[in-house]
Amino acid sequence: MDTVDQVQVKDGVDQDTVDAVQTVGGKYKYGFGQLTIRRDGDQLFAKMTGQPEHKLFAESETKLFWRVVNAQLEFELDDDGKVSSATHYQAGQKIAVKKIE
Repeated sequence: MDTVDQVQVKDGVDQDTVDAVQTVGGKYKYGFGQLTIRRDGDQLFAKMTGQPEHKLFAESETKLFWRVVNAQLEFELDDDGKVSSATHYQAGQKIAVKKIE
């Protein structure tokens, strides 16, 4: 597995955004399985049950996306600024997921 020195982001996303998206790591419950997001150095990776792990990229402090597939994650924060849930957008679908770890 390769790593990079910083989270790969879209042009114009600043270092504060890069730092903020590092807090989304954990496990998210889908009706058909689980998504695990982990950090390796300054890079984020996501693995869905039964699928290979892929890099995630930052669009903003609360939005990540994959480059291997047209899919995005948007995170919702609680009153303490911690991730409580997310919405997964892919193929015209909008899937609400809950952070479980």
